[in-house]
Amino acid sequence: MPYPDFMDYKIAAARGLTETSFVHKFGHTPNASTTSNPIWSEGGAYTYLTAEDYLIIASDDTNDKAADTGARTVEISGVSGGFTTCSETVTLNGFVGVTTSNQYLRIFRMKVKTAGSSGWNEGKISLLPDAAGSTFTAAGVPTTTAIVLASLETTTNQTLMAIYTVPLTYTAYLLKSYANCADNNVIEVSLYARPDGEVFQVKEKFHVYRNSGEVSHEIPVPYSAGTDLELRAAGSTSAADVSGGFDLLLCSGD
Repeated sequence: MPYPDFMDYKIAAARGLTETSFVHKFGHTPNASTTSNPIWSEGGAYTYLTAEDYLIIASDDTNDKAADTGARTVEISGVSGGFTTCSETVTLNGFVGVTTSNQYLRIFRMKVKTAGSSGWNEGKISLLPDAAGSTFTAAGVPTTTAIVLASLETTTNQTLMAIYTVPLTYTAYLLKSYANCADNNVIEVSLYARPDGEVFQVKEKFHVYRNSGEVSHEIPVPYSAGTDLELRAAGSTSAADVSGGFDLLLCSGD
């Protein structure tokens, strides 16, 4: 659908008036270390699935379930094998893990769709691969945190993960990356990209110190389908509180 000449193309994309769409990825970690890792709520390195799999989701608060006061349903978004866009809405069952209907290769967002009287996820909600050794305790806590694919911190209703994978039939054009740190800490911020079948490569790097920093691209930088993108941070000392993210235009048919 064409859009008026006076309208900025980014606004048109956000309104769905073109064959492009807008992706705003943002993350937060309260304990970034001196090792460069993705900015996401779990902190530390992120472990990717090597093959598509069913997933299991649970909360460490029993009120996060159907007909109770906390989160009731959660939308899971990512890509399946072959990097095809995939999403579904799962009804929670408190401490008990619920298995997804779809298989996924990558996850880049979860968000609460419906909730009870509190209006929030009252506990931490975690998403794991439905594989051997990937289980929850009786209290809804992952038995192995290293394989967590996404998590919802208490009362956030959405994941905080500066991680994304470009879906099949799309090219992602990077408009901007940014980060913030309010601590007395020098943060080295790096954007890494891993094209399908290759390894992670650094694409830009900048530093922030008790303020915000960003890199904007007058000519957007393209990334092909199947590319994994991570915004990483490393502090001059440990336990840095860091937020950051990046903005993409997704163009279909490229």
